[in-house]
Amino acid sequence: MRSRLELLSLMIAVGLLVAAGSATGSRSQAATTAVSPHEQGGSFIRWDLVLIQNGVLLAGGVDTGTDPVTGDTIALTGSGQSEPREREAVGGGTFVHMHAGRVLARGVYYVTDFVSWKRFHHGTLRGAGLIDAAGNGPGANPDENEPTSGILVLRVHLVPDSGGAGVDGLLAIHCHLPGTVEDTEEGFFLDVGTLHFAPAGGMTIFHRLR
Repeated sequence: MRSRLELLSLMIAVGLLVAAGSATGSRSQAATTAVSPHEQGGSFIRWDLVLIQNGVLLAGGVDTGTDPVTGDTIALTGSGQSEPREREAVGGGTFVHMHAGRVLARGVYYVTDFVSWKRFHHGTLRGAGLIDAAGNGPGANPDENEPTSGILVLRVHLVPDSGGAGVDGLLAIHCHLPGTVEDTEEGFFLDVGTLHFAPAGGMTIFHRLR
């Protein structure tokens, strides 16, 4: 009996995820109109969802988003890299989709296309007392050896652990470091079908690499 209930629960979760991906509807303004045209810079942009532990900023953090209408939540991990001039991007991570405290679907997502990049200016981690272990390695640009704020918009594909073709989504990663002139909300926006997740917790960061 228990195995039959677990199978039914899994079928419902997959059905809800696929329905969300195939439903029609307008994209949320939060993930689309908040982004100005991409910056035509020559740098590679590394992106990470990060955590801070013992004064060290690390890749591998978990950011969360909430749909204000349905109350659904989604938790993401992720890292990747983009080259705005070439309009290319790669990367991905994991997701856990929940409704009313119950897991509906979990799995992985990966980047399928670059949409836009907008760099913000004057943001810095200096004075924050943190060791940046996420992106300032040997490949860091010596002229701009600091993280940067901005908004990176990517098309992604979500693949549930239960199998199947998965669903497409639009992911907007927002980073707002202290001192940034432009204003934005830290975290991510994610549109999947009729679900529009807005930032609900977590940190992100970008690094400009050679």
